[in-house]
Amino acid sequence: MKSPSLRAVERLESRLVPAALIDRGDFYRAGGAAVPLAERAGQVAVQWSGPADWASLTSAGGMLAGLRVVQELGDDAAILEFAPGPRLDAREAAPVMGRAGVLTAAPVFANPATGGYVIALDEVVIRLKPGLDAESFFAGDSRFSSHRPLAGTPDQFYATVAAGNGRATLALAEDLSHDARLIWASPALAIESVRYTNDPNFANQWHLNNT
Repeated sequence: MKSPSLRAVERLESRLVPAALIDRGDFYRAGGAAVPLAERAGQVAVQWSGPADWASLTSAGGMLAGLRVVQELGDDAAILEFAPGPRLDAREAAPVMGRAGVLTAAPVFANPATGGYVIALDEVVIRLKPGLDAESFFAGDSRFSSHRPLAGTPDQFYATVAAGNGRATLALAEDLSHDARLIWASPALAIESVRYTNDPNFANQWHLNNT
């Protein structure tokens, strides 16, 4: 039987504690201005190869052993973090991206305005300058594995980043922002929607408690 003190430590570690933030100089551009991103230490956004049973995958002996679920993002995606303590099994110490069943793995950043998550997907969005067609722009460019039009627009496109997601997407979007053939370029981001207000008296407005 475990001692009361050990059980107390386990309960303490199991509480939801905000991840530490690390400044590695990451950013993206919005409206021409750089938006800084801080990395959530120890967290990774994982896309699984199909509908995922995260409890089973992260259990001892599972393909994602050594990690625990922070937030599920759908049937096949979740934000995971490395569980505290020593890695007792070689699988637990293996890089997440190299594990069977993992389609993509990307660092998780924090939204500087709300603290919610920001995940750079494996696409960039671009707008071509007048007179330039998509085939001419993308032809023979190994930085992209494919492209598709943004619905309802004649000059905007999603382009899949050949190098993957995460920092590869941020880096390519930054390079493209200096491309004279484009009006603008932006990374495709998954950004957590967070409700908040800057009204300091919000808590005193009882009639808004249910909004």
